[in-house]
Amino acid sequence: MALERIEALYGKEQVKSLSDKCVAVIGVGGVGSHVAECLARSGIGKLILVDFDTVDISNINRQIPARKDTIGLLKVEVMAEHLQKILDINIEACNYQLTPETLKESIPWDRIHALIDCIDDVKTKVAMLAECQIRKIPCVTALGAAKKENPWNFCYGDLTSEVPCPLATVVRKRLNDMGIEPTHIVGVYSNAPHNGPVGKVRGTIGFLPAIEGFLCASILIRYFIRNPVIAKALKENWWEISELENWTGDTTRPNFDASRDTYILPSVAHLLHHYQTSNYDVPDEWVDLEKQVKYVLGIETGTVVFTSSATESINMWIRAAVSDIKNPHIVYTSIDHPSIPLTIESLDMSLTKTVIQPDLSGKWVDFDRLRSPPDVVVFPHIHNESGLILPVELIVNKLRAMNPNIRIFVDTTQTFGRMVVDMIKEWDIDGFCGSGHKFYGPRHTGFLWMKHTIPKKAFIEGVGGQELRGGSDPKYPHALMVKALKYVISPEALNTYPIIASYRNLLESAESKEVEVISFDKQCPTIALLRVSDVVYEKLKELKCGFVFYTIPMLGIKGNIVRVSWGLDIRPSHFQQLFQLLL
Repeated sequence: MALERIEALYGKEQVKSLSDKCVAVIGVGGVGSHVAECLARSGIGKLILVDFDTVDISNINRQIPARKDTIGLLKVEVMAEHLQKILDINIEACNYQLTPETLKESIPWDRIHALIDCIDDVKTKVAMLAECQIRKIPCVTALGAAKKENPWNFCYGDLTSEVPCPLATVVRKRLNDMGIEPTHIVGVYSNAPHNGPVGKVRGTIGFLPAIEGFLCASILIRYFIRNPVIAKALKENWWEISELENWTGDTTRPNFDASRDTYILPSVAHLLHHYQTSNYDVPDEWVDLEKQVKYVLGIETGTVVFTSSATESINMWIRAAVSDIKNPHIVYTSIDHPSIPLTIESLDMSLTKTVIQPDLSGKWVDFDRLRSPPDVVVFPHIHNESGLILPVELIVNKLRAMNPNIRIFVDTTQTFGRMVVDMIKEWDIDGFCGSGHKFYGPRHTGFLWMKHTIPKKAFIEGVGGQELRGGSDPKYPHALMVKALKYVISPEALNTYPIIASYRNLLESAESKEVEVISFDKQCPTIALLRVSDVVYEKLKELKCGFVFYTIPMLGIKGNIVRVSWGLDIRPSHFQQLFQLLL
């Protein structure tokens, strides 16, 4: 049997399902011709091939229809004849040029199950992708690969977030300008730098478009057979995945609690394998990666250290801060992360510690009650449970007046991905930190910025490597963390914050007898506290859809308190479900 090897891989039923599928391949040149052949050899039952061009002698190095004896013939007709010699397959060869004005009528949308876009014209490409998204037709688009020659740098990713491809950036921006979020579109692109001299002819080596074509076809084939790897990478797009093991949580339900179960930024997830199997764009030395973080955050001084999490960052900073102080007076707040008091308790030295209770209604920490000026102070910028934002600049000025040499650490773990602050210019502090999974990066990655050099004694035993983190630690996840960090302070992310704020305002306007919105600070719109009735509270608990249910005794608020948290990947449909649930 012609397809017995595929049946051995996927099973007879899966192969039979492929024979029922109809796929449109738009453009049968360097990429599209290899897409079409791969789909045909994989058992797709019907192909609709669309191309207006004829074979040229310059096509011979990369296009299947191009041979010495086919010069001047129509590409679609040559390709159709070629494929029918391989398998008995239903092929519809369409010799016409698509334009933004004609594609709605030219493509038989009602007959196709998916579309693979392999054309160069940007206007037509964008219009076609927009139509696929509107009609919810799964689409794979071939993006930039010209003037590149490294085959290991191909990646794929959905176009809802940034990917390192200029053409993808243009396409995504134009779709966004049309008000279209491309959740049904996956792009295949190369991260490799351009090669060859600048000129009118775009240099191409034969294996590059072939590899891109095979990747495009593989995504679609694996989608048709519901491969869990693709399901995870594409998250909630294209099909229901309730039966599959999810990427980072139950994506069949709205994920409001970004801090408990934050999605990995899709482009980070897609690149993870490539970063771990090649050295693409990953600095050879830790110090180079440190420079990247400093550049992203506008840091000119101090030291950036890469850690496994914010917990390790906090541990390291506190140990460094007290390393040269005898009998230090350390102050922290009652709303700090447990890693702070635990680290202080573990210090093998004589010290004085004071715990301050913030006045949450006034958003102030009253340090006037201290009996003596502190040497070291640690407090959070954002209190995760309530969304409260402490006034860092005012607190720091107060502390500096008490002791000019005081060392101040602000826990900014919850800041990145919720709001944007220039911590170096706006705050006169000695340290802050970030945790990768809080801002859509890989888990178990973090970083610490310290104003002064970190002594070796501050490092946890066995982690002293290069004075920047253990020498054997992989740089790749941290390089991805930096990519995610760039995203949360990018114009794309910044444009999302006002949208989230409008969702919160809508939530507040939707109050009823059953629900009351308790808001502490609208500067951090990604967290809201709700006081709900017993009926609503029980209903929420039964749904188990990403909420966190608890009362917060230290806030002095009575009743059933529900914290709702969300991130930059929130969708309007999530809020619609929330409103239906609450009201």
